[in-house]
Parts: sequence; C-alpha cells; structure tokens
Amino acid sequence: MNAFCMMCGKPLVPGTRFCAECGSPTSPETPSASAPVSNRASVFEKRTSTQSSFLERAIQECKHIGFANLVPYKEWMADKPWNLLWVRWFVAMALFPLLLVFWVSSTQVAFDAIAFVFGVYFALMWAVVLYFMLMPKLAVVPIAKVSLFTMVVGISLVLALQQLPFVSSLYSAAASASIAGRLFGFVLGVGIVEEATKALPIWWLYLHKRNLDSLNTIVFLGCVSGFAFGIAEATKYSISYALGLSYGRLGFGDYLILQLARLITLPLLHAVWAGIFAYFIALGSVNRHVQKGLLLAGLATTALLHGLHDAFSDSLIGVAIAVLSIVIFVAYYRSGEVLQGKLTALLQGTPVNPSAGAGSDA
Repeated sequence: MNAFCMMCGKPLVPGTRFCAECGSPTSPETPSASAPVSNRASVFEKRTSTQSSFLERAIQECKHIGFANLVPYKEWMADKPWNLLWVRWFVAMALFPLLLVFWVSSTQVAFDAIAFVFGVYFALMWAVVLYFMLMPKLAVVPIAKVSLFTMVVGISLVLALQQLPFVSSLYSAAASASIAGRLFGFVLGVGIVEEATKALPIWWLYLHKRNLDSLNTIVFLGCVSGFAFGIAEATKYSISYALGLSYGRLGFGDYLILQLARLITLPLLHAVWAGIFAYFIALGSVNRHVQKGLLLAGLATTALLHGLHDAFSDSLIGVAIAVLSIVIFVAYYRSGEVLQGKLTALLQGTPVNPSAGAGSDA
C-alpha cells in the first residue's frame, strides 16, 4: 500500500525519510541532522521555483504551510476569545450601527429617535474609555438614576430657567455681534445654567443626602450626567440641523460636520465639564468646612470653560479650549488625593507644603 506525503500529498518512495517532492519528513518525528529544516526549505524552493506564475507559487506555498497553520482553528477553540468581556464590547460597539440600519429599514423610526440612539452609542464609547481611566465602583442603578434625572428633570429645568427675564437676557447676549457680549452671555448664562443643572444630581446625592463614595466614583457619575445632557441636547440640535439642510440653510458638508460634532465630541465635552464640577463636589463631601468655596470654584471653572468654548466654537480657539478642558479634567483627577491631603491639613491647622507631590502615574 502506497504512503503519501502529509504536506504535499505526493506518493512516498518506500524506505525514505523525506518526501522527494517537498522535503517534508515522512513521520512526525523530529528530523535528524541529515535532513535539517534548511535542507527541506531548499528542496521546496527548488521545486516551487519552477512554477510559471506568482499565483501558482503562492498556492503551492499555502499548501506547504498547511490549512491548520493558516487557520489555527484548534487554538481558537481552546482560547475561546469570544468569551472575553472586552471582545464582546468591541463587537457590540463595532456592529451597533449595522443593527441600527436594519432596525430603521424594517420599521418606521422618527428622526429624533435615530439621533437619540446614535447619541447614546457614541456616549457609551466615551463612557467605556472614562470607566477604565477612573475605575469607579458603581452599579447600573445609580448610573440609570443620574442619567434619567438629567435627561428629564435637568433638561426641563434648563428650558424653564431660559424663560426667566434675567436668564433670558443672558442667553440673548450669547447671540451678540460683539465678542464681549457673547462671552458675557455664554459664561454667565449658558455656562452657569447648564453646568449647575448637570451637577444637580451629584450635589443631591453627595452633599444633600450626604452619601459617601470614592472621588473616582463621584467624578464618573458626574461624567454620566454630562453625557445624558449632551445626548438630549444632541437630539434637539439634530432636528434643527436636518431642517436647515432640507430648507437649504445648510449645505451637505456643513450638515455632516455639525451633526457628527454634536453626536460625537460635544457629549464628551459636556461629560468632561460635569466631571470637573463633580470633582469639587467629591472634595466638598468630605471637607464640609470649605464646601461652599469648593462649589463656587467648581461652578466658576466649568462655566468659564463651557462659555469660552461656545463663544469661540467656530474657530481654532474653540478647539484649543476643548483640548484645555480635557487636560484640566485629567489633571484634576490625577491630583485629587494630593489636594484632599492639603484640605485635611488646612482643617487640622497643619502647615501645607505647596510643593507637595503631583498626581500618581496610574
């Protein structure tokens, strides 16, 4: 009975230890020094060099490598990468838009609902990044409560405050032709109202109800409130952008840029600003002797960053303010424990070393 080479399938000469065609060993034993790997490779090179085309040579090389090496399915079945949590998240985030296309094509979905779902999609992507940066200890329930509060109560509160005479005049100033007027309206009007609203559920949980949590957890919940506000705002603006496109007030390029920025970047900025304010609330929850000062500092910082960005949103200065906002957010987070130690020292009357260490490298 003839034997055949396991690599190339050619008949083997009885009694030989290596295939005359491809040089592969005729048994699974480790080849001896009389037929080293380099020798087998040279035999294979000699054989494939006679092929007349690149395709034929490539096919022969694939056969030489073997299907089990090109598609190592046994290793995959042993490893089971689909059981890894990050792989499941990766697949879900990658394929969600395709599922949304199927959903929209098979049912009648309103435009604002589509914009809302896409806002949630991009916010989840950013939230995953912030989660692994902050590593908070949170359950789903508080996240859902904060999100729903900001989306329902917070947005309604902002709309109600905008009707008040003084606040209405501040919002009107944001549309001023002068840069001073725009800064006045965006910082003292839009910035203060929106940042205070986003911070309201965090203030309620940790200052009014006196709950205790780690700084990272409180900051992350602040970011969640910011994401919720940004999603609701993106849904509202998406409708106005669509109307502007349909009535010819916006070109296709302008619409695409505005829509993507509103759905992707601005919810993140809202989360960053709300996270900075939540940082001050977290410090105030354990330093009640300076709580009011911390609240004022948090509101002033975030309202200023928010207002400056909005006032210069149509220029590179706005981009610079956005970069500065993210850097400040990271810097506050990294220096949180250091500042907490200084505040404790102030309470105890201990001299504070102004050159105390910076944030950790974690």
